[in-house]
Amino acid sequence: MGFTQAWASTEPSTVQNPAAWSQGSFLGHAVPLSGTARLSGRLRGLYLYLSRLLRPLWLAPVMLVTWPPAPQGDASRTKRRRDEWWPPPPEPPPVAKGARWQCAFSRTQRVHIKTQLALLGATLQKCMSRLQADGETLASPTGSAATSAAQEESAAAAGAMQLISTSLEAFDFLELLSGCTESLTTASCSPETMLRFSELTFRDLVCQPEARRILQQLMRAGVVACRQLHARCPSLFSAADLQIQEAFELLKMVQNSLAAAAGSSTLDLARLSHLTHQALCTLERHASQVDVIEASSRLRAVGACKSFNALC
Repeated sequence: MGFTQAWASTEPSTVQNPAAWSQGSFLGHAVPLSGTARLSGRLRGLYLYLSRLLRPLWLAPVMLVTWPPAPQGDASRTKRRRDEWWPPPPEPPPVAKGARWQCAFSRTQRVHIKTQLALLGATLQKCMSRLQADGETLASPTGSAATSAAQEESAAAAGAMQLISTSLEAFDFLELLSGCTESLTTASCSPETMLRFSELTFRDLVCQPEARRILQQLMRAGVVACRQLHARCPSLFSAADLQIQEAFELLKMVQNSLAAAAGSSTLDLARLSHLTHQALCTLERHASQVDVIEASSRLRAVGACKSFNALC
């Protein structure tokens, strides 16, 4: 309708349109770009291609779940009485045992998008090397503006590379999970955790730290081997997560040995004490990332309550 695009600016002194000054507002008037990234056409084109690749699945859930039918209770209990408060209490989580899990993206779709992302990452890597070379060439007192633009482009390309690498790791995680969906049916996780996992979108898997905690709980439940997760998804599962999981597995081994040798004289206390001490040293090394509730239950099961006090 004849309106010009208005860009927000915190520097009104740069506005060259006197009509904006007379009206006391910059809306509806063109404002020169100031303090924003000036990206070249080559990077804008790569960003556009990246957005076209990720947009169809960005807000889509990563898993499709068919929950088993909930047990039918008394119908009179579901009806709200007149003297009850509103809103009604939240619905209980669905029954996780027996649910049917399936990856929302087929193997053909995953392979296609991974291939395109890998090619795009290689192209961006070439652009980053050229941008770094341009920044070194323009690094002079007289070329400060050009140097700043090159640094902005280099930082933007690095951010896109991080997004691509994390997306590739998310596809690797889905590839591992698609081969063991039966283990999700019998996983020892709480129904709340399984419900939150069923609601995760691809964006959550890539960007949200809260999603990493849910994936760690799946790893501790033995859905996928922890070493495979760290080898193929180092951003989603760090080395600290791997070591903490191995420490929990050592404590589980000690607990099983104590239960199997109950009332027997063939118990190797020295070996079990060494395994418990090894697991405790690992937990102390990563104390800030340890789930205190889970650690307390596992240490209490092997009779290491004093060690738990030292961990806290």
